[in-house]
Amino acid sequence: MEFLSQKTIFSSKSWKLVQGTYKEGSRKITFNFIEHPQTVVIIPFVSKNEIILIRQYRYPLKKFIWELPAGKVKEGESIKECAARELEEETGFKAGKLKKLFSFYSTPGYSSEIIHVFIASELKKGEQKLDEREIIPRVKRFKIKDVIKLITERKIKDGKTILALLSLTLRFK
Repeated sequence: MEFLSQKTIFSSKSWKLVQGTYKEGSRKITFNFIEHPQTVVIIPFVSKNEIILIRQYRYPLKKFIWELPAGKVKEGESIKECAARELEEETGFKAGKLKKLFSFYSTPGYSSEIIHVFIASELKKGEQKLDEREIIPRVKRFKIKDVIKLITERKIKDGKTILALLSLTLRFK
């Protein structure tokens, strides 16, 4: 496949809509996709068997959902710095230790977004520092087995949360 051109069609504060043109053999292909910054998701361990979830309002869904803390990496920020910042902003906790577990592409068919999964431990309570667009009224401790049950009962529907937690349980069985 030969890359021919790329242009930004629309740009927002958070992402860009990009149109790329490629050549595959004799075919010329035009494709639109979302150029998205890297993202982190954090699994905050309160104890060996307990983690923290947040109840966050998601505007596109028009409802609150349970999920792990997460957020976009800012320009000039490392993924580890982002994980520490997002954990404190959304939960009020500071991590004594942060360890990267793995990374994955959220929707490679139309987005460049890559999500990095971190484990946070040795948590110290601080103060929630939400940004102006975040609505997170609940920060709650859950036993891991209870969260897995919520996932299997289809009560947690956030993809990054499901993937991070099921992957965690498979790795540490």
